[in-house]
Amino acid sequence: MANLAETCSDDNPVQLITDYTLEQNTKSDVEMLKERLPVISEKTDLAELYTDGGITAKMYSR
Repeated sequence: MANLAETCSDDNPVQLITDYTLEQNTKSDVEMLKERLPVISEKTDLAELYTDGGITAKMYSR
């Protein structure tokens, strides 16, 4: 199973994958996201996070 994070701002001339996670299909998407939020935030200037599907997670902020 793979989860990807990407930039998605109209201000960016190019959108990039900023993080990825590969796991066996025994971990929920929410659990994977909660583990990766601190890493994503450290690598980027994360201000807002949008997810697809039914993922709900407490917003991580600096």
